[in-house]
Amino acid sequence: SVHELPLLTLEDSIDSIAVLDEIAGGTGELASELTSRFREALKPDLALGRTVIVASASPLAVIGPGAFHWEIIDALGGEPVPDSGAAYLTLDAESLAALQPETIVVLAPGEDPEATLAELLGAASGIGLDAVESGRVIVVTDPKCMLPSTAMLDVIERIRAAALRIGPVPGS
Repeated sequence: SVHELPLLTLEDSIDSIAVLDEIAGGTGELASELTSRFREALKPDLALGRTVIVASASPLAVIGPGAFHWEIIDALGGEPVPDSGAAYLTLDAESLAALQPETIVVLAPGEDPEATLAELLGAASGIGLDAVESGRVIVVTDPKCMLPSTAMLDVIERIRAAALRIGPVPGS
């Protein structure tokens, strides 16, 4: 039989867990556990402030509204920017600076976890961004970090763990 599983939003991905478990003949126990992990990881308790999600250094591209990653930052309690436009936007370094990010999340699937900010952010690394200057850059190198799927759970948990390590945005 054919099953339609829309994966347009983060909530769609979470909802698909129970459906996939049922299709696979599962008992619901694993689906319930995985769904609970998503809900726990997505608690809106992180003071990330204005957060930009960088998807590419060259050309410089950021994630905008309507994308899973943007929804993740919003769900975690951050203020994802930009707050309008397409789900994937190319910018120049000055446009990125105008967003005044307090935190930057860099999605770098398969990249070396030891890569420098210059390698990960390109020209944007040297323009005096507060997030860079204050060490509020979270790098996610998981090879599946761009896939809209249940693989997002690992991405969310990595962002959460890194955000807890760097602490809240000053003044929040």
